[in-house]
Amino acid sequence: STTASGASFGSETSSSAKNCNYLLELSLPEKINLLHDLFYKVEIINKGNCNVQEITITPSSELSSIIEVSPPKISQLKMGDRSTFQVIRKTARAEKILSTLTGSAIFDKFVKRTVKGTISIAVDDGTSSLNQILDTDVEIFSYKEVKENAKLFLPNVAALLLSVGVLFLVIIRTRLKKKEKNKKYNL
Repeated sequence: STTASGASFGSETSSSAKNCNYLLELSLPEKINLLHDLFYKVEIINKGNCNVQEITITPSSELSSIIEVSPPKISQLKMGDRSTFQVIRKTARAEKILSTLTGSAIFDKFVKRTVKGTISIAVDDGTSSLNQILDTDVEIFSYKEVKENAKLFLPNVAALLLSVGVLFLVIIRTRLKKKEKNKKYNL
């Protein structure tokens, strides 16, 4: 079952030696925001009653162009033990000028792109395997979004700056006229 804060999945297998109940708990949310961060750390806990020989983590083709997983394999996860892997952004991020703008939720919607995909978690114990595919959306910085939204955003900013400039000139002119008027009366 998948939840907003993470996922857990499991399977029961029978072998001649013993019955194994594989249950892994992951701190993998349904949406990962990599707009400002370089990576997202995911924890895996083995809550089953058997050791896991190997876990392979693979992003879908949609996600593999923008993220990578490190390490892609986790070996020898014993019962009750935990391990971590990182989802690492491959693509560009908001740099200095835009980082102050993108710190605001208002501007985030103008510079982000959400990529929908899956992350596959494959468990192998040497005799049997279990594969679980988890839906995951990744939010990243997108120059294309900035470029497209700038076409809409920049004329409004230009109009606002022009209005402020005109208002500033009117205020200065009014004050100068007042000073001239006061000088006339002081003579």
